[in-house]
Amino acid sequence: MWSIPCSSSSPNSNPQRSDGTTWVATVNLTLRAPTSADIPDLVALDQACFQGWWSAASYAQELGRPSSLFLGLWTNHLLALGCLWLILEEAHVILLAVHPEQRRQGLGKLLLGVLLHQATTRGATRATLEVRASNTAALTLYTQYGFQTAGRRRDYYQNPREDGLVLWRNGLDSPVYQQALVQSIGQAQTHLAHLGYSLEWDQAR
Repeated sequence: MWSIPCSSSSPNSNPQRSDGTTWVATVNLTLRAPTSADIPDLVALDQACFQGWWSAASYAQELGRPSSLFLGLWTNHLLALGCLWLILEEAHVILLAVHPEQRRQGLGKLLLGVLLHQATTRGATRATLEVRASNTAALTLYTQYGFQTAGRRRDYYQNPREDGLVLWRNGLDSPVYQQALVQSIGQAQTHLAHLGYSLEWDQAR
């Protein structure tokens, strides 16, 4: 069990103590791989983030793939979900979703960092992904992890139609990048702890 801190309430909503300092309540957050029993949660988050990109059948199929690496962040419900495909030495990030009401807290930063770290333990040396050209928040996050734009796919996305940027990151297995991953995960932990999250990694599932 790996302990990691995190939160599900805005820091501005924390009550004040009588001495004027802020009281930060502890919210238990679990990082774990989803199972077939979680498919309704996965579909609900998908609907909130992507208006129904994948169906329940699609998630069931992906959960059964040995090459798919899924991780989610739960309180009493699913806050964030990430998935990548492991193809030989390449990690293809195909999904990174944070519930609209839980964004800008560091959940995505933590989840992406752990996913990339797990990919390297399984032999990945490079990573790729696609992202909407207008998604500046996602582009900022990916840039923090060293991804660079390698190309553009015209009209890659629909509803609304938009170009997709292809991003790459080489050298995942380098000692320098491994150290940077650990630092980024630690920064996300610290920030989330300040927001009141107490995170643990349930690796038993």
